[in-house]
Amino acid sequence: MAVAFRSAQRGVAFPPGQPARCSFCSASFFVRALHLTRFHKALHLTGRAQTTCRSVQPVWGGLANMKQSDRRKQSTEKLIQACLELAAEKGVSALTFDNIGEKAGYSRNLAFQKFGSKAGLLEAVINYLHEVMTDTREKRDLEKLNGLDALRLYCDVHISAQERAPDMRAYFILMSEAVSEQSEMRALFVQSHERSATEIRRLIKRGRADGSIRKDVNVEMAALLIGTQLIGISSEALIDPQFSLRKARKELRFLISAAYGAGVTEKSRSAIQAVAGR
Repeated sequence: MAVAFRSAQRGVAFPPGQPARCSFCSASFFVRALHLTRFHKALHLTGRAQTTCRSVQPVWGGLANMKQSDRRKQSTEKLIQACLELAAEKGVSALTFDNIGEKAGYSRNLAFQKFGSKAGLLEAVINYLHEVMTDTREKRDLEKLNGLDALRLYCDVHISAQERAPDMRAYFILMSEAVSEQSEMRALFVQSHERSATEIRRLIKRGRADGSIRKDVNVEMAALLIGTQLIGISSEALIDPQFSLRKARKELRFLISAAYGAGVTEKSRSAIQAVAGR
């Protein structure tokens, strides 16, 4: 049965559906039923028989004006971001629905309701990161570049993301855990890497078509090598705090141009091949 939600501090009643925020934990939510009131109360008033949370205050601003779809999207993104931050700060062992919900300012129930399992959460995290990277590349006009420049930009964005934000660092922490434990979640990373490889192959094919990448470049092998270089660089940055991502990014740009660029001389290409052991 829906009931009014009352602040013990101010004696203000909030009707069911009224947006509210707890000033103690900053959680924003909509009051719909008595069991929600009791659940939130238990976070701060454990052991008391009260059915109100004395920390709750009404929200008259943005939350009240948001559409339900926008609120769902916002809560999902906050939970995903909380997962990434926890993974980067404390490792995989900290990724419980309790911790993720608390970090995001929501309840454990909401995190579980949205994702259902750790595999569901991880899939959402991976999709979110791919979307962020795609948006970043689009903002830098990747589609306006020739194939070779677009390929180099793709690598720049990947490495820069790990250099400037914890999100990609968290991705590789999660990947390492999935591989080391031989868990079923490893398949999610296989799919993620194939998704990246598909984009790299597309850019290489574009470069061969527009003349910026040599026609004789093996698309499949080139995409595989570039992808593994990106994984290796990211993994090394996790292992060695002194590893310079900036220098690695610059060197990878040179290697891609030297190995696949259409304007590279045969002498330079032979030197690259000799180093590679061909």
